[in-house]
Amino acid sequence: MSLEISSSPQKTSHKFPIVANHTAFNKEIGNEALFGIPFEAVAVVESLQPYEGRTDAVHSNLNTLRTLTNEHKHRKIHVAALTANPAPSNVVPVIEDGIRYVRI
Repeated sequence: MSLEISSSPQKTSHKFPIVANHTAFNKEIGNEALFGIPFEAVAVVESLQPYEGRTDAVHSNLNTLRTLTNEHKHRKIHVAALTANPAPSNVVPVIEDGIRYVRI
């Protein structure tokens, strides 16, 4: 009888990567972004990716969220809400000093 003991602790990494194409998604998987997640759940995460050409509301909103988080990481605290309802008519996008804001 033999017993194998691993000297390295088991990795756990739970992320929800949002990427623009299948190649980038595979790279995230290679970087263990979804390590330990069941295959079925990984398939669901991939099905929600805002790959180019997907235009429904969920994919479009995830792409917007990805753009906002990538542009402003480590700058300021941002609050975001994802809704299935259209934006209010009084929302005005504004760019000041190269930074995007919305005014209500």
